[in-house]
Amino acid sequence: MSLIRRLFFGQKEQGNPILRPKILKQMGPWILIEKGDGTEELMDLETFQYLYEESNLPDPKQLDIDKMLVSVRRVRVLVGGLFKGKPTGAEVLVDTKAPMELSKLKGDLRIEERPETFGRCGCPGGPVLELTSEDGTVEFVGMQHGKAIRWSRWKHDAKLQDGEALNRWLVDQGVRLDLLHFLFSHRIDQSSLTKGNNNPLSEAEQLFLMLEIRRSLGEDEDLLERCNQLLEEHPAAIYGYIVRATIMHERNAPAETIAACSDAIDRGFPHPHILNIRAKCLNSLQDSQKAIEDLTSALELAPRFVQALQGRAMIYAGLERYEECLKDLDLATQIAPDWLALYTFRMGINLIEGNHQAVIDDCARLIEFGKEPMYALDDSMVAMAHWNRAKAYSELGDEEKAKQDFERAKQLDPVIGMGPNESGFYDKGEPSSPMGKPIIFTKTDIN
Repeated sequence: MSLIRRLFFGQKEQGNPILRPKILKQMGPWILIEKGDGTEELMDLETFQYLYEESNLPDPKQLDIDKMLVSVRRVRVLVGGLFKGKPTGAEVLVDTKAPMELSKLKGDLRIEERPETFGRCGCPGGPVLELTSEDGTVEFVGMQHGKAIRWSRWKHDAKLQDGEALNRWLVDQGVRLDLLHFLFSHRIDQSSLTKGNNNPLSEAEQLFLMLEIRRSLGEDEDLLERCNQLLEEHPAAIYGYIVRATIMHERNAPAETIAACSDAIDRGFPHPHILNIRAKCLNSLQDSQKAIEDLTSALELAPRFVQALQGRAMIYAGLERYEECLKDLDLATQIAPDWLALYTFRMGINLIEGNHQAVIDDCARLIEFGKEPMYALDDSMVAMAHWNRAKAYSELGDEEKAKQDFERAKQLDPVIGMGPNESGFYDKGEPSSPMGKPIIFTKTDIN
């Protein structure tokens, strides 16, 4: 079997172990590996584990999935694939409890059990079947290009006996065929925009979803024109207004984006994402008070919308309203404890305010982040945390700990502290522009 086939289709050579490459860096579901020939390659983490690590999971068996399906009483179909057995997306395409439809689905989930069909696709797949049993137990089964399924209880992906049968079931439930083919042919880790409720996307909204996925993949050609055209045809599709506002905002046209957001809000769609985008544009045009009002409205609609909390905190910081800024950041870190940018931001504000113990706590958290490959922190970021923790220790009179942190910071970044402010924090970025891994918001963040 060729190396290309192993890497892209995730199939192992029986009895011929593959030399495990070195992991250089992890970035969410992706890892950067060093291959035996000295070159580097970006690979899906779970494909890497499948190829190079041992597993005690069993091979796919029809009996296993049949036993699980017996008690299923509700099926939802979610956009996105699977990562660590959980769906990466939240947008709903199908939601049914109809006994006849559930029976049809169970009949369509027939798999091959021949070992030569076993393997693992190198992408998260999608969409995902969310299967809820009568006792509340939830299982997730991912689709792989309409030809196989993935279940975390099995070692391999299982080839379907008739993939088209499952595809027809999805279409019968209201999923557009063109969207289904689009999902099968694009790697969808997760869209950053959601409609914000649990109702399945209408057929019109599914058209906007394809535009949003194209946007999230970096495509730009004709997106705005197509979005405007679809909104003329489907003026009641709220998801379309969210997508249009996002496309316009990315084109750095604040006045036009504000007008588009206001159009959606005037139509009765005061969606948190739309309010957040308008706030960003208002703030860029120096209208900070109206920006705060929009973000406050967004948080009234969605109290756990971390992006709005972070955005309002940034405006408060620019206005030197540090107490309100820290209040928003404290809540944001409770909701999103793994978003390191929040700690960098809060550390800077606490430095300004002279909250030395709070600086030490946030620096300690950042240093711990630096030990985790998935956050991909470079040495200069970790050095910045050591440097500022040292300054806080010094202010509190603990010169021994300060000395240790200063020395560690210099080891990691020899030029730290040599900027005009002699501060690792300001040399690495002002408080109004925190750095860190990007976050993608799901429906749970804005509920």
